[in-house]
Amino acid sequence: MERYFSLVKNNFGNTLRKIRQNKNITQNQVATNVTDQSTIGKIERTQIQPSYLKVTQLAYNLDCGLPELLFLSADGRLDHKTKAFSYIRRCQSKKDLAIAREGLKFCEDRYIQTNDFYFFAFKTCFRLWILFTETQNSIVPEELTLDVQQMWRQIIDMEQWYLTELYFISMIILVLPFNQRNRIGEMALDIVHSYQGIQHAEFIRNQLLESMLMIAIKSRQFAEAQHYCELLLNESIYPLTESMHGLVTFIHGLLYMHFDDEAAKFTIQKGLVLCYFADEYSIETLNRFAELIIEENALTKLADFEVSIKHLIK
Repeated sequence: MERYFSLVKNNFGNTLRKIRQNKNITQNQVATNVTDQSTIGKIERTQIQPSYLKVTQLAYNLDCGLPELLFLSADGRLDHKTKAFSYIRRCQSKKDLAIAREGLKFCEDRYIQTNDFYFFAFKTCFRLWILFTETQNSIVPEELTLDVQQMWRQIIDMEQWYLTELYFISMIILVLPFNQRNRIGEMALDIVHSYQGIQHAEFIRNQLLESMLMIAIKSRQFAEAQHYCELLLNESIYPLTESMHGLVTFIHGLLYMHFDDEAAKFTIQKGLVLCYFADEYSIETLNRFAELIIEENALTKLADFEVSIKHLIK
C-alpha cells in the first residue's frame, strides 16, 4: 500500500479537498489530532506532500477507507484502470451492450500491451456481463469458466482485497463453486462495509447484495433472501437501476407470499409495475423466480397479479 501511495501522492491534495468538501467537513476537523488547519490548506494546494503515516490518519478523519482514498488519488499513470472501471459502471447502469463491447475491446488491447492481471480480470467481467445480459441465464461456456477460475486463483492468493478485487468478486461469485459462495460473499460484504458512504463502494455493495440474493434464492435460504432484499431496497445509497429495483421488489413480494405476509399482494403488484416500465424482464423470467420461491402452482397463484398489473397500466 505504501508503494502504491508513491504513485498517487502528487494528486492527493486535490482529492483530499474534494472529499472534504463533498462531506461538508472543515479543514480543522480533518486536522484533528494529526496537524493544524494551515497545513491541511497547504496539502490541498499541493504546496506540501504529507507522509504515508499522515495520510492514513487523515483518511480516518475523513471517514474514508485508505485504499479508497488512494484509489481516488490515482494520477495519469493509473488512468487506464480507472477508465476500465468507468466503462463497467456506464454499461451496467445503462444496460448498454455497445458500451460493454467498447470496454471489452479497450481491456483486451490493454491486456495485450501490458499483460496486467487487472485488465485480464476486467475483460473477463465484461464477457460475463455481456453473456448474462444477452441470455439472462448463468450457463457459462467452458473457455470463460477457465478464465474465471484463473481470475479467482489470483484473487484468493492476495493478502488483502481492496475495492477493485471486491468488484471482481461481485461479478464472478455466481459462477464460483457453490460451497464457497456464501462464505466469500459475506467476507466481501464485511470488507466493503468499511468504505461506507463512498459511491464507488456502494455500487459494488449493491452488486454483491444482488448476487447474494440470487444465491440465497437458489439455495432456498429464503430468510436470508428477504434480508438481502431489504438491504437493497431500504439501505442502498447508490441507486438501483429501474429494472433491478423492479425485480428486487417483485422478489420481495414473492418472499412475503412464501411467509404468508399480508404485504405480498401490494409488493408483487408494485414490482410488476416497475418491471413493466423498465421493460427488461419478461413475465416468463419473473415466473421462474415465482417457481423457485412459491413452488406449487406458481403460475396460477400469480395469475391474479398479472391481471391486476394490466388494469393498473390501463
